Amino acid sequence: MLGIRRRKRIRSRLKKRKALSNTESVVIPQQPVPSQENTVSTIPDLQLPEVGHFGSDWKYISSAWDRAITVVIPTLNAGAEFRQLMQMLVKQKPFRRIEIVVVDSGSTDETIPIALDYNAKVISIPPDQFSHSFARNVGAGHSTDADYLLFMTQDALPPTDQWIYQLYEESEIHGAAAVSCAETMREDADLYYRIISWHHFNYLGILETDKILMLPEHQTYDNLRVNAQLMNNGCLIRKDIFMQYQFQLDYAEDLDLGLRLIKDGHKLALLGKTRIIHSHNRPASYYLKRGCANTLALAKIFDNYPLAEPLDDRELAGQIVKSYCILSALADELYGTLYPYCTVRDLLHETLGFIDRAIENRHADFELFKHPYADDPFYSYVGSIQETANVPKHHDLLISIKEFMLMMSNYLNNVYETVNPFLLEEVKYCLFKAFAENIGRHLVSNYLTNDPV
Repeated sequence: MLGIRRRKRIRSRLKKRKALSNTESVVIPQQPVPSQENTVSTIPDLQLPEVGHFGSDWKYISSAWDRAITVVIPTLNAGAEFRQLMQMLVKQKPFRRIEIVVVDSGSTDETIPIALDYNAKVISIPPDQFSHSFARNVGAGHSTDADYLLFMTQDALPPTDQWIYQLYEESEIHGAAAVSCAETMREDADLYYRIISWHHFNYLGILETDKILMLPEHQTYDNLRVNAQLMNNGCLIRKDIFMQYQFQLDYAEDLDLGLRLIKDGHKLALLGKTRIIHSHNRPASYYLKRGCANTLALAKIFDNYPLAEPLDDRELAGQIVKSYCILSALADELYGTLYPYCTVRDLLHETLGFIDRAIENRHADFELFKHPYADDPFYSYVGSIQETANVPKHHDLLISIKEFMLMMSNYLNNVYETVNPFLLEEVKYCLFKAFAENIGRHLVSNYLTNDPV
């Protein structure tokens, strides 16, 4: 009996083992047993990047460890915020070396001491020798053993400590000679700058994406402009290529360089997903000068740049004075009907309607006076040409304001649900700035067609 029972127990165990062998096994990892040896001194203290922290391809991260970058920044009284830029630049990784070259043209504030606090190389040039090209070329010439040059402006700010690497990675992936990126606005950016920047990046096709640029097969002004855009608030370029070309123009030197590069077969990268923090808050008189400078530069760079239709000098002066008065009346009278809240559609409708009625009423008298939305230099300029002004026969400047209103409404509809009193005040400043920039464009168009005001 004992032998029979023993054989039954053995057969039962064999059946259980066979059943277990037919099921999927679950492997439970064992916890590592801490070593009792003191091995801390034999392991190097390496801080490796997290997966996806720098990018998707390890080979570009490892290649960056061997690269040296020279950052070139022209300065003039950069202010206390310049320290933030220096702090972010010295934190950039994972490069072998970040060198900072500051080219200063006569700062009287703390710009130079701040630069020296971060071991920047400071090159001083006389103020009367400054130009956007000359200062940057001088800085590039003082670069030591760099693989890449990074051109920046004193009021730009990298958003992260991998910002330069993001530019570098795109250059390496696509074989681009130079890489630039779009801007993220500061909190104090004025509405006009936000609108024209949004419109410009939309025109370039980089609101939400990156682009590789090259010489188009069919060359018009627009497709050359879109494919040649570099921006010196943050432009990374291979040093060996830059030293062959360098900057040449006093203004829009970055765009001119981009055009020469693509004409010689180089590729560029323009990034919308990677951005630099940069914006302005400037008065109408600044945009008057900007309109002049932009038009002069673009007409010089592009043979087919579309200038404004030339006007008789007294006609243009008359349009400037009358348009200023109409905008003043618009700011004072129209917006009382929209206060305190309105929709963007209501704002557009009322503004365009007011301008149309002013155009139809050709014989209405408008008073020229200092308006709070026009700074002193801009108002002084308008007042200085009043005596030379004829009653205008056309309304080119007012039509350009209507076109700007359509652009502005597209931006506002993407950002705001309603127009509140604070935004309404920004809109008033906006109209004067747009008006001032269009004056600059018309002045230079007249000048270039030998019909100056």
